[in-house]
Order: sequence, then C-alpha cells, then structure tokens
Amino acid sequence: YVKTLDVAVTQTFKETLRVEYDAATGENLGALIEGGSTNLCKESENIIAGTAFSMNATSVTINASIAPDGTISADKLIPTAVADNHYVRVTQSTISAPSKAAISFYIKPAGYNFFQIGSGHTATEFATFDLQSGTISQTGSATDESECSINPVGNGFYRVSVSLQPSATGTTYSGSIPSGTLGWRPSFTGDGVSGVYVWGAQFEAQPFATSYIRTEGSAVSRSSDSLAVTSFNFNNEEFSVVANFSKPDIVEQGGSSSFAWAATDGTGANRVISIISTKKLRTVKTDSGSNTADFSTSSDLLGGNLPYSGVVTYKNSEIKGYLDGTLYGSDNSSPINYTKIDNFNIGSHTGNLSHLNGHISKISTYAQALTQQEITLL
Repeated sequence: YVKTLDVAVTQTFKETLRVEYDAATGENLGALIEGGSTNLCKESENIIAGTAFSMNATSVTINASIAPDGTISADKLIPTAVADNHYVRVTQSTISAPSKAAISFYIKPAGYNFFQIGSGHTATEFATFDLQSGTISQTGSATDESECSINPVGNGFYRVSVSLQPSATGTTYSGSIPSGTLGWRPSFTGDGVSGVYVWGAQFEAQPFATSYIRTEGSAVSRSSDSLAVTSFNFNNEEFSVVANFSKPDIVEQGGSSSFAWAATDGTGANRVISIISTKKLRTVKTDSGSNTADFSTSSDLLGGNLPYSGVVTYKNSEIKGYLDGTLYGSDNSSPINYTKIDNFNIGSHTGNLSHLNGHISKISTYAQALTQQEITLL
C-alpha cells in the first residue's frame, strides 16, 4: 500500500509489485515497471526441432542443465562435427521487414564461449556475445550496439538480446560459435560435444527486450504494469519529489520518452513530470496544455541499469531539477496556476502510458522544497 504524508488515505494495490534483485549482488533493484508485451515465440523452453525452431548442423540434448528458474529445463545446443553453418532458426510471420524485433535467450557456456543472434536477411545485422567476459564481442555494421545487451542472471547464465530487422518472413538465426570475431553465421566444424545451454527464447515485436514471458503452444502476452496513487493530496504551492530509479540502454518504441513519475490532473493538460528522453533526465511543467517550464540534463547520461536519483522541487514559482544531487536546470517564469493535481503515476504517464521500462527503488514526496544540501543527504 501507499500512505500519503499529509492525510490518512491508504491505497491498496490490486496486484503484487514485481520486485527484482541483482543476480550477482542480491541488491534490491526495486519495482519493475514495464509496458505490456507479447512473446511470439512458441515453446519458449522447448528449443528442439519441430516446435517453433528448426536446426541446421546442430543437435539438441533436452533438459540438460538447471535453468535460471531452478528447474532442469535448459537444453544444450551442440554444433555437429561437420563443416557447415550451425544454427537454430526461428521464423515468426507476424513480424516482417521493416519492423524491428527484439530477440532474447538465456545462455550458459558448455564448451563454447560465444553465442550469436543474427537476422535472416542480411549479414550486416547480428550480435556475437562473449559468455566468459559478459560483453558484446562483435556486431554487424547495420546493428546498433546500444540495442544489444548481455546481463548476468546467476549460475553462469546470461540473458542476451538484440534488436534487429528479420527477413521478409520474420526469420532469424542463433547459435553457438567457437570465436567472437567470425562474422555473420560462420561456417566451422564442431566437435559434436561442445556447445551452449539455452533456455527462455523470446521474440517481441518491438525494438527492445522486456522481462521473460513463458510460452507453450501459443504466444503469451503480459499486461503493462500500473503503479499509481489517486486522490493524491499534492501541495501545488511547495513540494519536492524524489525518485530513485534505473533503466537499461534501450531505445523507446517510436522514439517516445519514458516516465519516472507524473503528477497530473488526470488528463495531462496540467502536470509536473520527470521523464527520461534520449538518455537525458527532463523536467516539464504544463499549464492548460502548454509547457511553461521544460529543461533537461545537458548530456546523454542515463542507462546501463545504473542507479540514479532524480529530484524536482517547487517553491515561489521556481521549479528545479537535480540529478544525483547536482542541479541541472530551473525555471521561474510562471507559477503553478492550477489547484487540482490529484493523480500520481509512478513509472508511467497518465493513462498507463510511456512506461519507465526499468526499476523504481524509492519514491518520496515532501510538502516543502528541499534545499540542495538536504538533497545530497538523502
């Protein structure tokens, strides 16, 4: 629940927050706030020929290792001992060029330390991942490395993802390879034993991967997260909002911004918001549909799943924005003229839109404008 500091109003969440922890350190990352998505890949934990997948010069040992969810359900992909292209092919007719798709797998080395995901229509779209160092070792000339990711999830597994354009029929190729610099879908001779463990295939019709959605015989959708306080007693004369958050290096769909929080009248015509736009933290104050204050950090800083603290204060017509205790902008050109700000959305905008697609670890509101000294002590 959430309880305001000013009045005895309690809001009960209808669903349990998805709180996540860092796989390496155990640190509480906070509540995961994402938009809705669909895993179009059928049989996401049954990566064998004849399901959603087809193989080329690759054998599969099913249920060969403990998967990230603790079950013995990770399969082993093994390049055969012939000179050929060794891969698993996935075709999704619901995604076709020129749309981008996010393809992701959970991968663990089992003799080979590299795994590649590539487009089915061009040798310039692929990413090769180093499963020892946890880095991206090579990308195609048409692949944006900022749209690729490799993240440890524990027990030697990494979740790897890449945003690319499938072929006209929605085909992509994935597989283990013996080196990180062999280019797109290389030909080599396997030893018939070495390979990688693979689990949790996901294929999404958007340019970045979201949290894993398990599938069986059909695609499965996850609804968007909604975290909001209604009947919120917002002091429009003086206030501070503190939000601690993190988000990955992803490109928002359609180039839209993602919201850390939004205090509104329920329509967005009158609002104060803190948003992430092209990796910049931005503060906006809107009056009757027109922005009366709008400023942001000067450089592209945000991303990499690093923790950040954003603070917005307001008093005597002056609104200020701070990032990690440093003032990045202010505006005193006009006061807040509206009195009704009673909706407070966390990690999204009014109408459950423009999600953070990241974590909120703490959010606090104050009925006073914190000083910079007070902010640095938070």
